[in-house]
Amino acid sequence: MGSEASAIRRIGMNLKQAYLAAFFYFSDCYFKTKDNTLGMLLSSMCFSVDPTDDCADIDNCSTPSGASWQDWMLAVRKITTKNELTMEEAYSTMLAFLYIKMKYDFAPMWIIKELEGKTHMSPEWLHYTTAIARHLNVQTLSSLMRDNMTIAQSYLSVFSYLQSLYVENNDSTLRRLLSLMSPASYPCSDYAVLDFPVTTPLFTWDTWTSEAAKITAEKKLSVRQAFDAMINYLYTMKNFKIAPGWLIKELEKKTYESLDWLHCTATIEMRFSGDIPMSRMIDNKIKSISTCELIEVREKAKNAGSHVVELQGKDIQSWDDYLDKMEIAFQFPNKWRVNIQGYIDWMKDLDWIKNDSFALIIHDYQEFLTQNVDTKKMVMEIFSEELLPWWQAEIEEFMSGANAKSFNIYLID
Repeated sequence: MGSEASAIRRIGMNLKQAYLAAFFYFSDCYFKTKDNTLGMLLSSMCFSVDPTDDCADIDNCSTPSGASWQDWMLAVRKITTKNELTMEEAYSTMLAFLYIKMKYDFAPMWIIKELEGKTHMSPEWLHYTTAIARHLNVQTLSSLMRDNMTIAQSYLSVFSYLQSLYVENNDSTLRRLLSLMSPASYPCSDYAVLDFPVTTPLFTWDTWTSEAAKITAEKKLSVRQAFDAMINYLYTMKNFKIAPGWLIKELEKKTYESLDWLHCTATIEMRFSGDIPMSRMIDNKIKSISTCELIEVREKAKNAGSHVVELQGKDIQSWDDYLDKMEIAFQFPNKWRVNIQGYIDWMKDLDWIKNDSFALIIHDYQEFLTQNVDTKKMVMEIFSEELLPWWQAEIEEFMSGANAKSFNIYLID
């Protein structure tokens, strides 16, 4: 597993691939927030693709032009002189690019702060960069012809594809269709192992399965079959006045080989394939939450089978108090008093706990270690600098056969 984590870090992209990854990353953020400034940025970044291009290889596709591409190149040169970027360099370039665009009021500060709080190993960035670098650059059209998507995966591909078209066109009818299609838990559930996405509204899901069945009797679809089914699906939805006619006409001019469709199918396949399992897409964090949000956190942790620990902050006022609670909560095998390094070693082991993830909830965080502020700072630094990065990825690099795990800290004031 360690070699896999290292390989992810070493994935290389050319400058256009990195630009495209950033574009789709921003598109996803826009669809969630509807931020007008982010919408302006996306409009400035769009570049057309000749449908005759061999879009299985992004190098053959049309080069972006205009001020945003020039700004992207300026950002690249702030990071490297090379024409190929690692995933980390591409992430840094994206941040540098946003700072440049912010000078012209084309980038909101909130997305910069959000990115600065994450790393190039965040699930969202992995989602796009790995798909573009591994699939669009090396996957041949002949392999795309294989029946390689489940019905649910193809549904999610269509949903993702229509999202990108909505970002470009802001069509109210398309927005209505997306709201009806929206799988509430995506991308948290692994639909690759499900016969259907259980949280998807039945009307849109039933319509999709019906159209897919007209294309093939098999349980899986090729990229081409999914594209054909999408057009038929939109015709049916148009009869209910929830799919715009212009969209159908536009798709009929394209083929399954178009770059935007290949991107969506490749990213869905990457997310749910064995290439990079969902368990590898981990982003461990320390989060402040409200008491209202605690109910949702507990429910998600329960559904995920997490080992959940809840501490009362007001009851912990010294290192010994803290260690007493943690020894019991995380079931340290030996109960004798350990020093700080011993505590870290135990927390990096936890082999005796068989859960696939951990959640630590600290109630009354403002009252936690109020009599020993230095200890409080040390405890949180151990989590942020040692334990969370360890469980997120480092464990796989240093321990053969070990698996990364989700480990999140929730602070309640």
